[in-house]
Amino acid sequence: MTKLLAYGNVRDMSQLANIPRNLACLLWRDNVVPDQWENHLANWCECGVDRARQILSGGKQVSDRELQLIATAAQVDSEQIVFGDLLEGVDIFLENLKFLLNSLEHGGKSRLAAYLSVTPITVYKWKGGEQRPSAKHSEGLLRFFGLDASVNLAVDPLFLVREPIGTQAKKLWLRQKIDAMEEESLSKYFPALKKLLD
Repeated sequence: MTKLLAYGNVRDMSQLANIPRNLACLLWRDNVVPDQWENHLANWCECGVDRARQILSGGKQVSDRELQLIATAAQVDSEQIVFGDLLEGVDIFLENLKFLLNSLEHGGKSRLAAYLSVTPITVYKWKGGEQRPSAKHSEGLLRFFGLDASVNLAVDPLFLVREPIGTQAKKLWLRQKIDAMEEESLSKYFPALKKLLD
């Protein structure tokens, strides 16, 4: 059974910064696709999607009632959400690798293998956790995906970020959004898009 946590127990407000990351971790562990995190969290804490978005972004504090509802739905102790690190024990490097490789379009893994001068089988072994990329290959992965050199794949949980990460993912996201636009909306926004992209 989950315990109700009063914010009176929080001595250092920086502890509350754990909450959005831990909520993202709970949603990820529940196999919810990032596009649905806000809706799923809204169901858990019986609030609107806008409120869930604010909680996930850290823009608004989660109430004790919402925290209790989330803890019950996710079957964790509410204090773990506030004070814990729900990524403890997670192989962040492997999860980041899976996340990045899954973001590739058809044929992307073969292009990645060629870029890194490894075989496609090696890339599949990395994804399956059978092998680890060398430091040189890890740096190559950052370059291939258009990630900043300061990103540490073993520490920074990219798979918990809801926005597209890296150049390729951002381009794919833009293509998908444009493809999904209604004809009328595309006509309306095309001049602005053209001006922006020229």
